[in-house]
Amino acid sequence: MTPTDNDEEHVDESGTLCDESTPFLRKSDADLLETLTTNNHDKTTTAMDWPSVGAKALTEFGDANIFCLAFPWLFPGGIGDINQPRQQEVDIFEWAELLTYYRDGRFPADSMWPFFTLNYAQRHRNQSTGCWFVKDFASETPPTINDLKREIEAGNTKFIDKMVYYSKHVKGSDAYWRFKKAELYSWIDYHVDKGHGAPNLFITLSCAEYFWPDLKRLLEERIYVAEGTNVDLDENKTAYNKAVNTYSIVIQEYFQLRTKDFLDYVCSKAFNIKHYWCRFEFAKSRGQIHAHLLAILDDATSPDGYNCRLFDNKDNPEKQAEIVAQWAIETFNMTACHPVGPDDEDPNKDIMEAAKSYHPCKTRVIEAQNFFIDDIALINITALHDCSDYCMRKLKKQNKSKQENSTANKKCRTCRNGCGQEMHYMKADTPGWKKQDKPTIDNDPRGYRKLNMPRNSRRLNQTALDMLRCWRANCDVQIILYESNPCMPDASEIAKVTDYVVAYACKGNCTMALEKKQIRQIILR
Repeated sequence: MTPTDNDEEHVDESGTLCDESTPFLRKSDADLLETLTTNNHDKTTTAMDWPSVGAKALTEFGDANIFCLAFPWLFPGGIGDINQPRQQEVDIFEWAELLTYYRDGRFPADSMWPFFTLNYAQRHRNQSTGCWFVKDFASETPPTINDLKREIEAGNTKFIDKMVYYSKHVKGSDAYWRFKKAELYSWIDYHVDKGHGAPNLFITLSCAEYFWPDLKRLLEERIYVAEGTNVDLDENKTAYNKAVNTYSIVIQEYFQLRTKDFLDYVCSKAFNIKHYWCRFEFAKSRGQIHAHLLAILDDATSPDGYNCRLFDNKDNPEKQAEIVAQWAIETFNMTACHPVGPDDEDPNKDIMEAAKSYHPCKTRVIEAQNFFIDDIALINITALHDCSDYCMRKLKKQNKSKQENSTANKKCRTCRNGCGQEMHYMKADTPGWKKQDKPTIDNDPRGYRKLNMPRNSRRLNQTALDMLRCWRANCDVQIILYESNPCMPDASEIAKVTDYVVAYACKGNCTMALEKKQIRQIILR
């Protein structure tokens, strides 16, 4: 049968490869076949047929070797598909993990295979668990969809309730992240109940994938193993960019191991962190991994700890600010002052040139020859904030007329980090943070208490300098402040303060009520 134009259109759109023989062959495939035939002068070479393309879509729930057919360049000889016979059954996720770590790295480097495989594996797992859900978990389900519609219209939403509850097992779903958020609340409640106190710190750790020397070495080793070539990534920026994208799994594993070791060996001993909860996330801007974590200090409820002293001086805000600031300096070397001096003074040229002579993130902390110069270099590279479209936000509309709102939106945006309002429309030329001579505890725009250290620079992010020295990349430490007695904590205050942090760490999920409404609409339509 000769395929029609509609058949050809269907093949182009679906891209599905079929093992059924067909007289239809795309022009690009025909040209490739002709070129291979012309150039194949060695008659002893065994030819392997290219997978044929058919107008009929191939089901992925059958016995066909769908991965070998869809990705022939990844499975030479058509061997290694998940559906091929084996002496013992292999789990789809274990199979995908083995291929992800395959020696030459071709599977994760492919632009489509990782996404298709993850989608395929997740859907097949969901289908297998879905069968159990219908037969056992939701055993009282109406026999037909029409019966289910009638029950829902009559107000019986038991099936929807069970479905929303059970969907927490589907990784990445809204119910999954709501479940993780509930786990985090349980973690906080557990430590409060045990007398460890509520979380004291909210820390963000970023990845310096282009600068960390150990990560550069691992990428060079991976390139040699996979491609058989020696390359100096410091000298070949194009190869470095390619390696970061092709072997991103190396970066992610290294970052997770580095974070764990940093928390277990540095933070626990140097910064007195006893308990922590960590979540890894991927930045929307460049897609690279970073970590958010909540931490509880070892002396969070100690009578000599800063929390108790803070509560003892609850009627003296200035004294409270001095107590927390002194503790932050002793613990983290927290500062908002640039080591070279105020913004309006000319820095020492020799010192600035020495700080510019090397990239501090490319140097391990034990290799730093002068910590003063190293601190300046780290601050200049990682801690200075220049406003851009990334941080600028339009002012929220308040009770104004449409004309006033339109004028306001055209005139100004404000920095979400607190550097103020831009002076010229779309220029991001904010004044920066206000300088101050002494520490203060102020309310941020969301109404939460925040420590502001003495400041001599309008552009310097408040920085935990000792942590920055050890981590050698962007890191942010926010001290979580409470007003209640840490030995007898106020649950409502803890909930208020931690709600924002928890929502930030587990963000981007719709509510249970909205999800139920959406499921109801899908069933009834």
